[in-house]
Amino acid sequence: MSRLPVFLLTALMLLSALPLPSMAATQTVAITVTANSLPVSGASVALTINGTTLGFPSSTTTGSNGIASFLFQGHGVYSFAASKFGYVNQTKAWHLTATNYTSTLSVSLTVNSVSVNIAASGPSPASAYVDGVSTALPAAETWVIGTSHNITAPLNLPNGQGNSSRWSFSAWSNSAPRKDVFSVSGALTLTATYGLQYALTTSFNKTRGTLSQTTGYFPSGQSVSILATPANNYLFVGYLLDGVFSSKVNPLPLLMNQPHTLAANFTLATAPVTFSVSGLPTLSATVDGKAATFPANYAWLPGQSHKVVIPLHVSTGTGARATLTGITQNGTPLTIGNFTAAAGTSPTSYVLTYSQEYLLTTSVNDQRVTVS
Repeated sequence: MSRLPVFLLTALMLLSALPLPSMAATQTVAITVTANSLPVSGASVALTINGTTLGFPSSTTTGSNGIASFLFQGHGVYSFAASKFGYVNQTKAWHLTATNYTSTLSVSLTVNSVSVNIAASGPSPASAYVDGVSTALPAAETWVIGTSHNITAPLNLPNGQGNSSRWSFSAWSNSAPRKDVFSVSGALTLTATYGLQYALTTSFNKTRGTLSQTTGYFPSGQSVSILATPANNYLFVGYLLDGVFSSKVNPLPLLMNQPHTLAANFTLATAPVTFSVSGLPTLSATVDGKAATFPANYAWLPGQSHKVVIPLHVSTGTGARATLTGITQNGTPLTIGNFTAAAGTSPTSYVLTYSQEYLLTTSVNDQRVTVS
């Protein structure tokens, strides 16, 4: 029997000491993906061995626990890459031999975060709701790329002057609506623009008329047209602006360059009615059942009727009287007697004419003469 060279024998001995591949062996390994010590769900994990996939799945997605499971077969140099939008991707090599099979591996991703600045133009102090939390502005947030955040700008913010003025939301700098969900794709600055508004406080008697504008806020510098409309039987008589009589102009153009109070005044739409007497200095009468002395002046609503009772004869002394001989309304004769008076849309004048009469007393001397 020939003897092997020493160097060859030594080589065989070294080879026998190495672990032999066991390509038939399989092992399920859980690869855990974390970031900031928390599981990362939805991460993509791609796996290769010696540059090939060897028939098992080359990639899978982590579940809510951040774990992706693979079935390994054989040993060799494995490498897996974990990735997810919003994180810095990681690749990790793993030298799996027949003696170091393990059931778990892990890789930690780095969160890919950016700075987001939120500010307001106009009001100070200002605030906004960021993910449901009231946040003072300006604010600097650190958000992960790929995440979404709810930002709501308040519709109105105080101006430090009570209810006389306020700041009202106009727009976000990126033209987003006031309530929006922002998807983070990079660093950005969001500015909520606000416009100053002044309060207009109006008042009027609702039974007498209406105003086209009620109490509210209007942008600084806006001209507001206000129309006063009287109710039936009422007249508009003018505006009080900030407590001072302003104008009878209607509609009224009002410049909102400061807070204003505006009151509309209405009055009854009455017309003058006069009663005068010709032939007597005064005359006792009744109007609507109430004693009256003519001449007299009244202010009545147009169209309303009033019953006037006057005497046909008035004693003016012993054996003398005044008799009603005529009634005119604005020069037009009326039937003599009690009558109904009414106001028109213009002044109405009634003239009652009395004529003086005297008592004539006659007698006959009935004497008889007898002639014999």
